[in-house]
Amino acid sequence: MRREYDLLAICMLMLTLTLIGAMATDPKGFSVQSWQPLIAALIALGGASMVYRGATLAYRAAMAKVSLDREEAERERNIERLGLFLRLSTSLYSVIGSISGCVYLIDEKETETPSEVLVLDPRQLKVYNPPELSDAWNKIHLLPDNIITDIAVLIEMLARLEEELIEHKDEKWTIEFSEASPNNRKTRRPPEYLRWYSQQCQSLSSSCERIIDTLKPMIPGLRKYD
Repeated sequence: MRREYDLLAICMLMLTLTLIGAMATDPKGFSVQSWQPLIAALIALGGASMVYRGATLAYRAAMAKVSLDREEAERERNIERLGLFLRLSTSLYSVIGSISGCVYLIDEKETETPSEVLVLDPRQLKVYNPPELSDAWNKIHLLPDNIITDIAVLIEMLARLEEELIEHKDEKWTIEFSEASPNNRKTRRPPEYLRWYSQQCQSLSSSCERIIDTLKPMIPGLRKYD
């Protein structure tokens, strides 16, 4: 028997036993009419039990639906975070790659002889500015708090470097080299502007690495929602 009918069945059983007892003890004086208030009370009690049970089941069903909806929303949120983290990490690796190329030209590339010079133009010093950074900023609520500052700094500094290169679009910078030292390395003499540019690039690279290092351990845990 279903549980919602338990109390009703008990009430009917009590009513039956009471009527049987009354009829057995005083069969001639027994009158159904005199027992109507008790019968009505027992029926009302059984009906109230069914209403209460129905309300309880409806409440449980509603709460189960709320829990299911919450789980589905959390799953969709984590899927969105996974895609955002993967795109952002991949794009920052590209930024680091373009920065490494600029720093190499300014600080590491050698010439064949001391008399040679290295001439650089703005086109060679352009750093990749990925659209994924703007997308991440528009979805900042999905990001860990500890990388928000780095993302803001990246967006600002990359925009500033782009403006710098536009302002100097017609310039060329010359890096001179001195005679080779005892350790067989020539001394570089880059212009002050290039030294400043190299420092900015290295700072950008550090910000990219911090963001990647924060997101990397979080990605495996989000893949289970994919």
